[in-house]
Amino acid sequence: MVAKPSQSELGLFLSQLRRRPNKIVALSPSSTRLARKMCLQIDATTGPVIELGAGTGRITRAILASGVPEDQIAAYEINPDFAQSLRAEFPNLRVVEQGAEELRNAPVERPGAVISGLPLLTFSEASQSRILTAAFAKMRPGGLFIQFTYGFHTPVARSICKALDLEVEMQSTELWNLPPAQVYVFRQRAAVRNAA
Repeated sequence: MVAKPSQSELGLFLSQLRRRPNKIVALSPSSTRLARKMCLQIDATTGPVIELGAGTGRITRAILASGVPEDQIAAYEINPDFAQSLRAEFPNLRVVEQGAEELRNAPVERPGAVISGLPLLTFSEASQSRILTAAFAKMRPGGLFIQFTYGFHTPVARSICKALDLEVEMQSTELWNLPPAQVYVFRQRAAVRNAA
């Protein structure tokens, strides 16, 4: 069964969908089950985490449940209403109202993971490249870039994976999300070798 968002969360999402239909590409907030799957590879030892496209906070809650402290999460959200809601619910969360391409300046040091709810399939290859290049430059060696997609293949262009020497793993599928989603984990091969 699809996990239902709380009434206030769903209300906020639907109001933004009506007000900014060209900016919201999902049919509903991410399900709790998908959010948990996004966080399977992180825990309290991961260190700081950057979340991209925090939205209504569904994945933020799963990051917190995995053991990462609130003040160790930098949540990027350009929608001002979503950002305001995040600040109200999570007073110690570091909410950043900038685009994901600015994550080199994230207010956390040497994060162990970047968890993305961005619709990367709708981004240009140049934007994808800027985001992933910045993510792997900011993360410590061995850091994970975790991304979900509604598509049937990796949401990151092959040329970018090759240029950044990324290893890609399809971690899981969540059929009870609306629409169903797949979770991918990206690691930089050279960074993995250097961290070993």
